[in-house]
This record gives sequence, structure tokens and C-alpha cells, in this order.
Amino acid sequence: MSTDAPPRSTKGARLTLVVLGLCLLAIALMYVRGGRTSLGVVIAGGLPVLVAVAVVAALVPWRHRTGWRATLLAIILVSQAPLLDHAVPDGADVDPGVPTIRLATLNTMHSGPSDASLVDLAEDVDVLALQEWNPDRTDGLTEALGPRWRLATDERDDYIGAHVTVWVRTAWRVDAEEPLPGE
Repeated sequence: MSTDAPPRSTKGARLTLVVLGLCLLAIALMYVRGGRTSLGVVIAGGLPVLVAVAVVAALVPWRHRTGWRATLLAIILVSQAPLLDHAVPDGADVDPGVPTIRLATLNTMHSGPSDASLVDLAEDVDVLALQEWNPDRTDGLTEALGPRWRLATDERDDYIGAHVTVWVRTAWRVDAEEPLPGE
């Protein structure tokens, strides 16, 4: 008869290690094609929950494969370090008197906004950008916005398979409609 203690590895501990691995896999899938896939967008929307689940899965059975858990959790957390720029102020202040641009953007596919609601949205902004816009409505909205606005671009985005349309106040000059290099 053996006097050895039973192994500490339980089904629950192994399950949490699997959950931690799945969290890492989901985050890796989020970055496929630069995060520009529908799956990447969905995962990014749930990223805080995903990271919280990973932390809990790593810490609950802390004595089971501690090295693996610490490594997987570190990879997950380090991969999200660039997001700290959004949570921690960078200390850069805008000098008084420097012109600023106010932007309103909206995905219009399922929201079905009326021209009147879009005019209200554009009231306090300098740029109005509408994604998945119906190009048949462009002339009507341009007229509804009035003479202070002009159409900057109305092009089909092959990635999303829909139109992206941008209006700017006439006080702004549009130097180029080409995307930034590498973007």
C-alpha cells in the first residue's frame, strides 16, 4: 500500500489550464489579418472579459502547472500592453489656440438613421464619416447638411463591401483622399 499523497492535478485544474490556452488562442485569432476580420472585431469587443477570464483561469488553481500558467498569462497580458496607451494619460496637452477637428462617425447599415438625425449628429462636428452608407442617399444628405458642408469622398470599400462616405465643413481643405501608408 502506497503512502504517497494523491496528485494535486484535478479535472478542474486541467480545465482551467485549457480555458487559459483557449483565451490565448482567441487573442491570437483577434490579430489575424491585422485585426481586420469580423472575428477579430467580435473578439476585440469582448477583450476585457476575455482577459479577466484568463486571469481567473491562471490564478484559481495556482499550484497546478504554475510555470505554464504564468507563461500563458504573461503572453496574454504583454500582447495587450499597447492598449495601456488608451487607459493611461500620455501627458501630451494640446496648446491653447491650436485648431482641433471634431469628428462624428457612424456605421449606418443596421441603424437606418434619417437624414434629419444625421444633420443633428453633424451639428457640432467638422467631419462626418458614414460607414456602410447607401450611396443613393448621398445627394439627399448633402443637400440636407446645407451649404456649409461638402462631400469629401464617397467610395466603395472592398474590405467591408460597402460605401464609406465623408463630408467636411467647407472651412476645411481636403489635401488628399488616399489612406495613410500602411493603414
